[in-house]
Amino acid sequence: MWTASLFSFLFATPGLVAPAQAARPPVPYEGDFTVPLDPKVLEKFCRRHNAITGDLTFDRTYVATDLSVMSCVDRVDGRLVVKNTPNVETLDGLTLDAMAGVPLKSLRLVGNQSLVDVSGLTAQTELRTARIVIERNGRLQSIRGLPTIVGNTDIQVSENVDLLELEVPSGHRRATRLGSVSIESNPRLTSVRGLDRVEAAASVSLRDNPRLRDWSGLPLLTEVGAWAVSGQPMLVEWSAAPRLSIIGTYTVQDCDGLERVPGLPDLTRLGSLHIVDNDSLVTLAGFTASRNGHPTVDRVVVTGNPKLSQEAVEQLLDRMHLPAGAGAVRTEDNGGAVPGPRADGTEAQPDALNRETSSE
Repeated sequence: MWTASLFSFLFATPGLVAPAQAARPPVPYEGDFTVPLDPKVLEKFCRRHNAITGDLTFDRTYVATDLSVMSCVDRVDGRLVVKNTPNVETLDGLTLDAMAGVPLKSLRLVGNQSLVDVSGLTAQTELRTARIVIERNGRLQSIRGLPTIVGNTDIQVSENVDLLELEVPSGHRRATRLGSVSIESNPRLTSVRGLDRVEAAASVSLRDNPRLRDWSGLPLLTEVGAWAVSGQPMLVEWSAAPRLSIIGTYTVQDCDGLERVPGLPDLTRLGSLHIVDNDSLVTLAGFTASRNGHPTVDRVVVTGNPKLSQEAVEQLLDRMHLPAGAGAVRTEDNGGAVPGPRADGTEAQPDALNRETSSE
């Protein structure tokens, strides 16, 4: 009886016994965060925080095989960086499901020697990003399931020594406009596709992927600042970007398996055209078969194509509106076969095969 009365008194009198303090809900971590090696530090972080306002980085000190130790984080406002990790094989375990459509500032996957799968970030939720860099990942053979790209995204995929196929995200909506797209120096890459909703890009560069055979995608691309395809000896044709209409610079160089440049029937405006050192190229006819009449072109350089006849070069020039003045056209060191008789019965002279002149 006395004991019961005492407890009643203590709990009924304000301030004598404090109730157990409720756990505080987690809050965003302010700034950049690099995943620590000490599990106690990580456990403390996850009790207190559920988001990061800056960059989230996994670096060379991180020894796990996936990203699940940071499953407590559902939002990253800066960049997601996985860099020089020794054991990371997949991006599984990090579910950024509180982004609410806000894109990552950048996804950087660089120098991870065990990485084999990049699709884990989008397995459970839709994720967007404003930049993608995938570089020097030694075991990565296939790239699929990347976050969706948004307007002005830059994309760089380079020096992934085992990469065989690349599927670039399509864009989160129709008529996406990109920054630069660079796919370079992937020695085993055979196939590139994607970017299906992209309408315009600052530049598209495909360089030094010596085994590339299949390049498709970009079906809606109509405008590009610079288009460069170079150092692709096994690329014999491509179906990418069939609707290009306005181009700043268009370069095809050192593509020694290419026999014809794919047609651009919608081409209306081209700043400069460079067709250089393509050993098997025999025709440019499809390039100028425009539905909109003869395209306007500021400058043409066609050099070092040993199988491309002067007749084929002249046909190209005849189908373009070129400016008056010296330097608009440069053609030299192309196929040496002299064209047949002119309409008046005279023979074309060999020295007509190489020239630097203008088209009136």
